[in-house]
Amino acid sequence: MRTRTTNLSNLVTDAMKDYTGADIVITNGGGIRASLPAGDITMGGVYTVLPFDNTLVVLELDGAGILKALEHGLKLYPEQNGAFSQVAGLTAKFDPAAPVGSRVLEVMVGDELLDLNKKYTVATNDFMAAGGDGYEWFMSAPVLFNAGDMLRDILANYLMARGQLAPSDVSSEPRLIPVK
Repeated sequence: MRTRTTNLSNLVTDAMKDYTGADIVITNGGGIRASLPAGDITMGGVYTVLPFDNTLVVLELDGAGILKALEHGLKLYPEQNGAFSQVAGLTAKFDPAAPVGSRVLEVMVGDELLDLNKKYTVATNDFMAAGGDGYEWFMSAPVLFNAGDMLRDILANYLMARGQLAPSDVSSEPRLIPVK
């Protein structure tokens, strides 16, 4: 979770996007603390994955703020980093060998290039919205929606609504893609 996209991080961010309808989700990989074992998923398992009492917040950020977030999450790559961005609603290609702050090469929001001047709705957790993990500029972004619901409850409800899931039902496609 702290160096790459996984099917579990995609599941968590997809649940956040589904709940809010936000254009984009950016959450810190350090907030996703464990994997789920094969078999039945219990609420205890969900607590293990999301042990913090984080709630869901939707901010308004321009494309430049989103790019800054992606760069920030990649600053220590390939080292483990709790601030590593786990995302939904976008894919980004990055050059791990490029200097810190200029690693992101391309960001696609859906099938469109990220517009640095456009305003986007961005779902995140309350820790990051308060500047946690070094995302200080999130604190000055307008808050459009503060769900007050725990992320673990949102994930649990998302899973219950889908019933039985096979591994193939959850995308493992990388959303932050290193290129050489």
